[in-house]
Amino acid sequence: VTLTRKFISNPKLRLNDNETSSISHYISQSLKENITSKKPCSILIGTGGSVVYLRKLNEFFHPSIPVSTTLAFTLQKSFIEDLTKMICSMNILERRKEFHFLPEDRLDIMPSALITILEVMNFMKIDKLTHSFQNLRFGIAAKPEIIN
Repeated sequence: VTLTRKFISNPKLRLNDNETSSISHYISQSLKENITSKKPCSILIGTGGSVVYLRKLNEFFHPSIPVSTTLAFTLQKSFIEDLTKMICSMNILERRKEFHFLPEDRLDIMPSALITILEVMNFMKIDKLTHSFQNLRFGIAAKPEIIN
C-alpha cells in the first residue's frame, strides 16, 4: 500500500516504465542498505496476502498443476516475472475483468507487491518462492526442511 501511494500516480491506470523502475530501484536500494547476507539463501518462504493471491494467480494460469502438499507450494521466478509484466500493463478495470477472483482492495496494490517480491528474489539470488500455507505463528518459516 505504501509503495503504491508513494510511486504510482494513479493506481487505476497501467503502470508506466518510470513507476515500475522507481519501485524496483527503491526496493533494491533498501535491501542493499539494510540487509547483509553472509551466506547464500537456499530457500525463500513467503506468507501473507500478496503471496496467497500470487499462488491463486498461478493456479488460475496453471489449473492442471495439483498442489502436491498441504504445507507449501513453490512458485517459479519466471512465472512471477511474466505475471508482473502482465499485471503492470493492465489498468484496474482490465485486472478486475481478467482476475475476477482477486479482491477489489488488492487489484491496485498487486503491481507493487509483485515488483517487491521479484526484487527480494533478485537480492537473495533465488529463483523460487515457497508459499507456506502456515503463517509465521506456526513456526514453519523457522523449520524450512518441513516443506522441502
